[in-house]
Amino acid sequence: MEESEKELTIFENCPSLEYIVNGYTLQDLGYVAIFCGAGAVVALTIYFLKGNTLPAVFVFAIIAAFAVMFFRRDRYLENCIDKLMQIYTYMKVQKKYEYEYKNIYEKELEEQWKQKKTR
Repeated sequence: MEESEKELTIFENCPSLEYIVNGYTLQDLGYVAIFCGAGAVVALTIYFLKGNTLPAVFVFAIIAAFAVMFFRRDRYLENCIDKLMQIYTYMKVQKKYEYEYKNIYEKELEEQWKQKKTR
């Protein structure tokens, strides 16, 4: 087989990220750890107030699962937080036009009727 002499294309405007775990950078893992720590504090508070383990574990699992889902990066190097920020800026930039429907033909018909009545 022949080896092709094509140039290596380097993509622009794509930050190079170093993944510690697949889909998570060191900063993302730090955020997940912070959220899991906050979830543990909330879970312990619920446990000491209610005395029941099941709601505490359920709350911790929900908070940890949301943290893992929101901070995982996809193949475009974006996580859910980045996507939500893009949607927010898109909605903020969009212009809203007020539209009021006016039927120009109704006015013409009314004028014709008025002219016929006056004759």
